[in-house]
Amino acid sequence: MVFQRNNFKNIVEPYIYQNLNYKQILEKLQSYHNIKISRRQLITELQLLGLSKKQIKEAKLQKIEQIIKFHFYKGKKDKIILLYLQQMNINLSLNSLKKFRRQLHLSRRQNYPDEKLVQIILYETQNSNKYYGIRAMQHRLKVAYQIFASRQKVRQILHEIDPEAMKLRRQKKLKRRIMHVQGPNFVWSTDGYDKLRHWGFYIHGCIDAYSRYIIWLYVGTTNKRSQLILKYYLDAIKELKVVFLGIIPRVTRADLGVEYTLMAPVQMFFRENHNDVRAGSLSWRYGSSTKAAGEWNYFDYIDRECLIFVFMPLLIQELSEFRLEWNTHRIRYDAKSRCPSGCPDDNYFLPELNHTRNFGFSVNIEDYTYIYEKFCDDPSLGEYFTVQRKSELDGIVKNILYNIGDSKIDITNARQVYYILRTYLHKLSV
Repeated sequence: MVFQRNNFKNIVEPYIYQNLNYKQILEKLQSYHNIKISRRQLITELQLLGLSKKQIKEAKLQKIEQIIKFHFYKGKKDKIILLYLQQMNINLSLNSLKKFRRQLHLSRRQNYPDEKLVQIILYETQNSNKYYGIRAMQHRLKVAYQIFASRQKVRQILHEIDPEAMKLRRQKKLKRRIMHVQGPNFVWSTDGYDKLRHWGFYIHGCIDAYSRYIIWLYVGTTNKRSQLILKYYLDAIKELKVVFLGIIPRVTRADLGVEYTLMAPVQMFFRENHNDVRAGSLSWRYGSSTKAAGEWNYFDYIDRECLIFVFMPLLIQELSEFRLEWNTHRIRYDAKSRCPSGCPDDNYFLPELNHTRNFGFSVNIEDYTYIYEKFCDDPSLGEYFTVQRKSELDGIVKNILYNIGDSKIDITNARQVYYILRTYLHKLSV
């Protein structure tokens, strides 16, 4: 057979990752593909394709380093990081992990300047995280700024910045619901939050009832389009494919809203061929609403358009950051609950920590693709602005930012940009 470089990568790559030596690879190529090349030519071709032993080893080391850094800055302990590595078929000893951390300069003991720490906490308390307590602020510093500050130092700074707020937080008692769930992916609870609908913002989320891991948390311009809610559900399944190779819950719980007219039958469709007692139609459960809809009031179209254009990206970022911080924060032990304490993502992805198992089911890829292409393949699904209108507003906002001396919209200038944009568009409409 004539040697063809275009096909060679697809042929030889599986043999490389099976850890075969050069002699074995040459034998496989000749036996199964009728390709006869010399050992020197094989090594040269592998180097050109980035598949030489040295390159593979370097790529593997880079992958290990990325995984360690990712979980380290989420606040994970070394033993938990090892479990995540094992989940990806990477076996390291505790000493090897510590060696990696030393090479990457990842230390939980940091001498961070007090002046900079005060500036960061002051910035956070003056913006969207002004109600954060000691633990929440300490975790925020870890996840958002990669700063490992002691709880005592954070308490001291918060007390100096706003002592009254500290007293109020101590007096407030949180009342938790009592949950009894067997394990991760046994029940997903999903609901919408519509109290911001007057301004054009609709929040929708889903949480795993056992681990309290937030499956998705989105903000959009509607919660009533069943295709959009279905897309949230399908995108979550796709995201979880990285770990679980596609997963759906044993049961999904939601209220009787019209937004679930597609998601409910799709959940039942995905579960119809399973053999458990909750397969098929019993995999969807209706419950009462949280009554977070709010009252609808008329709002000027231009005002609403400006609000959505200016504040929607900020809300998306805030919810994304909140989801990350929630999923990596530590839940305190509650004797009344059968659900575990600890980090939601550890309880969700590592059920063996709590002597349970994953109760989800895999999804048939053909069924998934069929549903997605039929209902969610529209790229404009969930978009509020047309491409032309978005381009017009982009141009106006760029001029506004230039005039006020800023380069982008953030939480400090958003209100100012909104008022200027609103005034300008109202003048144009007259």
